[in-house]
Amino acid sequence: MTAAARPRALSPRKRPTQARSIALVDAILDASAQILEAEGLDALTTNLAATRAGVSIGSLYQYFPNRDAILASLMIRSEATLRSRVTTALSQTPPGDLNQGIRLVVAAAMDHHRAAPRLCAILEQEERRLGPLAKDELAGAEENMAGFVRAFLERAGRKAEDQVVRELELVGQALIAEALRTGRIGEDAERRIADVLASCAATA
Repeated sequence: MTAAARPRALSPRKRPTQARSIALVDAILDASAQILEAEGLDALTTNLAATRAGVSIGSLYQYFPNRDAILASLMIRSEATLRSRVTTALSQTPPGDLNQGIRLVVAAAMDHHRAAPRLCAILEQEERRLGPLAKDELAGAEENMAGFVRAFLERAGRKAEDQVVRELELVGQALIAEALRTGRIGEDAERRIADVLASCAATA
């Protein structure tokens, strides 16, 4: 595959606009997520995703050119769900209370991963595998997450400098990724991650 062709490999062939096509794409993504959570990455194929979704393989290929395109869309959807959870946590954070805010946000993030731990771990792994190609597809989601971190710091009365925002993002992502990798996603891990992030934010 040429470098010029690669960016199109993860892009949907077309975007669903009608209620019926949106429902079809959602069914494919739901089925794919269920396969990944229950059976793992090796089990996911475009044929199986179509079968489990109750659609024809031709209908699937109208939107997803390959399995990686499905994975990229699942990554984007997962990021959006996570962002919704942490935005709700942010709204519940008392202004100026950095530590409480961090605990609420980490709890929301960990709840997201605990809801489908195997799926989240696979998507984290596949994002690293796909490298810059996946980053291109997720650029908007990551920019929104950076905006969330910035808003969180400002609500807590802290300076939201770009470097601080990026460092908190990286530390949080690394700690959660490690928790997923080791399967330690219980309350102890949640508290440890919150403590580390609170320490980083306090010294920024």
